[in-house]
Amino acid sequence: MHNKPRSALFVPSSFDLYFGDNIATDAKNVRRTACAQGSGVRSIGLDPTHAVVHPIFPELSELRDMVKKALKDHYARRGEAGLFDCEVNHVSGKGHWNKKKTNDHTDMEFDNDHNPKEDNSQKPNTPVAIVCFGDPKTLTFIQHAGRGKGKRVLEANELKFLQTSAKIIVLDPRDEQWDSKMRFWKHRSDLCNKNDGVSFSLMFRVVVKEALVRPDDAQLLGVQLKDGTKKTWFEEARHDFENREGAYANYEEEVKELFKKIRSRLSAHTKASI
Repeated sequence: MHNKPRSALFVPSSFDLYFGDNIATDAKNVRRTACAQGSGVRSIGLDPTHAVVHPIFPELSELRDMVKKALKDHYARRGEAGLFDCEVNHVSGKGHWNKKKTNDHTDMEFDNDHNPKEDNSQKPNTPVAIVCFGDPKTLTFIQHAGRGKGKRVLEANELKFLQTSAKIIVLDPRDEQWDSKMRFWKHRSDLCNKNDGVSFSLMFRVVVKEALVRPDDAQLLGVQLKDGTKKTWFEEARHDFENREGAYANYEEEVKELFKKIRSRLSAHTKASI
């Protein structure tokens, strides 16, 4: 809860976009598959009361179908066809730029007996597929041991994999499970060129969580921020943003320079004019 509120473009970790399948609709609202939509206490500085879960648009749906096939083919080649649920129903997007980084983490949260907690959005024991676009990143696995979040195993070497544009990487759920020594793997992903690199990642997941959203703007309904300190921070940040004060005094200029940088770097990875 110590992450101060920031504009999504400049939040220290990354800028999140969420896309879900429509489960049910009525005259006013839509129920949609959701991921990482919680109380805001552990948020990376984004106000959950203004979070949105967009519908999966046709082009993204086509890519999702390709990823589902790739996942199933991957496990079939290993003689493990049908071992895991690969019916992806949610896609999240992250952008990395301006020295953004992620901390060591597991995609699932576990209790002290290393069983998945009930409030996980992702379905337990399911893989995650990642497709990146833009400059290369390094996906690093770090071994931990023990209960809860565990402690890093200092004598274990890190495992590093290069994430290049338009390539798929599969995160196998067994990596996060205990081995015979109560050890498991956390991971993080960082730009190779931390100063000037730009990359967008799409994460394809099987989720069990659903959220009610407004059909006109995809904003989540019924989200309440219960932590008083965090609520105050968000209110103060919104005031500064709307009045272009404090951290937002030069917002337009900063955004202009950032978008110029993003277009320049992404244009190096495509023949299209962005």
